[in-house]
Amino acid sequence: MTVLGIGTGLKLGHHDPSASIIEGARVVAAVEEERLNRQKHAKSEFPLLGIEFCLRTSGKKFDEVEFAFPLASYPKLDDRISDLLQHHFGSRPIVHLYDHHHCHAASSYLLSGYSNALSISLDNSGDSCSGMISVWDGNKVDVLKRIDRQDSLGIFYGMLTQFLGFRFNTDEYKVMGLSSFEEPDAGLIDHFEKIIRFDGAGGVEVNQDFDRRNENGRLYTTDFSTRYEPLYSTKWLEFFGPPRFRGEELSILHKKIAASAQHVFENVLVDLVAFWTKKTNQRRLCLSGGCFQNVKAVSEIRKRSNVSEIFIPPAAGDNGLSMGAALLRTTELGHRPPRLTSASLGPSFSNNTIENDLSNWGASFERVESSSEFTADALARGEVVAWFQGGLEFGPRALGNRSILANPNVPSIKEKINSIIKKRERFRPFAPSILERRARELFPEIVASPFMTEIFSASSEARNVLPAAVHIDGTARVQTVSADAPKFFDLISKFFGLTGIPAVLNTSFNIAGEPIICSPFDAVRSFYSSPLDRLVIGDFVVRK
Repeated sequence: MTVLGIGTGLKLGHHDPSASIIEGARVVAAVEEERLNRQKHAKSEFPLLGIEFCLRTSGKKFDEVEFAFPLASYPKLDDRISDLLQHHFGSRPIVHLYDHHHCHAASSYLLSGYSNALSISLDNSGDSCSGMISVWDGNKVDVLKRIDRQDSLGIFYGMLTQFLGFRFNTDEYKVMGLSSFEEPDAGLIDHFEKIIRFDGAGGVEVNQDFDRRNENGRLYTTDFSTRYEPLYSTKWLEFFGPPRFRGEELSILHKKIAASAQHVFENVLVDLVAFWTKKTNQRRLCLSGGCFQNVKAVSEIRKRSNVSEIFIPPAAGDNGLSMGAALLRTTELGHRPPRLTSASLGPSFSNNTIENDLSNWGASFERVESSSEFTADALARGEVVAWFQGGLEFGPRALGNRSILANPNVPSIKEKINSIIKKRERFRPFAPSILERRARELFPEIVASPFMTEIFSASSEARNVLPAAVHIDGTARVQTVSADAPKFFDLISKFFGLTGIPAVLNTSFNIAGEPIICSPFDAVRSFYSSPLDRLVIGDFVVRK
């Protein structure tokens, strides 16, 4: 049986809807709706375009698939979704509902290849809770604990994000990056330890005095569906002073607040993992939910917890719920996919399609014998190259198919990309994509990281060789590249041959406020509207 999973998007405020399709034990395709409709996070959208893409890619007709959806606590939701799908596609399908955090956990464990593991899912909330701890053995799951919605670490980090002048449920990663620019402050740590803590019994507690919904329940509902209302209370302001407004300069205090909150957040997660690994005697760990997109916290878990292996899927947030729902139905049908090795599950475009499109649009382009060789040479000369190859990645990271690439040995290139090309905050770090066989030479403690879901400490040599790709705290969110990604592997290998540097600087191919590029049209439009030096798309080079 073929199962098509649909991510969230039915309700006002739901974000990052997606669609995924699995046939038997084979993951066929997956895509976020934002990449297709070009609306960042596609909030409140239903993934109709994603469903059409998945059906088209699998070659299945609408009435040949079952559907799975990641919300189980809403009455008659399966009938409502069936009705919605019939309205748009003309047929009323079977829809299976699954718990939100079960879907998160499944999206990690069932793609990990592990025979058994401890799973922890933490996010803002879903199906009335903010987290779930479970143990998986084969395809069976034993839920050990749920964390109440009111004790949400995701909501806590959202409060922090809003207070620092960024957008809740969108910009949390900016706060994480900012936290490296100052050391934690003892007084601020003491304040944050009064807001969040590990409860000693396998859960977490969030002090409700700091939640505005409890401060004024008549005005604020329990559902911040607009995502623009403030989350933090008057007591928060008493602790930390006035909030930063958008566009206001970031002060030393703002950076210390970010650093101190991140420090306490990390400690709570480390304590939580330590408790459950000891209690379950499990050393394999599967992590999912938005909280574990905080790579600094994951790094501390790896360093300070008794775990032997960690798996985080490429789409660990709500964008991966469609995959989790499809996986749960797939296991009920007696199948389980092997370990996921590639996130290139989205739309791809042939050279013929690309050439026809470029010709029709009147672009200045030429075909090259080796796009990898051409790009490696351009990067070695210091050019910034937009690189468009193969299938679009599933998840928030560009992993060598929809990337902006540069020479990581040129310190000034970081400023050029941040300020001039991507028009984003100057403190934002970049990632090195490095040949897996050479990674330990520059990052001694690294493990295979094909989905760029962790950070690792850089050696002194790495800081000298990759100054544009190592963050101010001496770490980097590394992608290890092997022959499983042949085109990107070939490019980095050729760049290594020219420069002696086994890595390239990699950031997503998009500009601020836009989703990652999906189609050739998106790529050409973005290229001509930014100061990128070259666009290498398929076997073609586009010039200005």
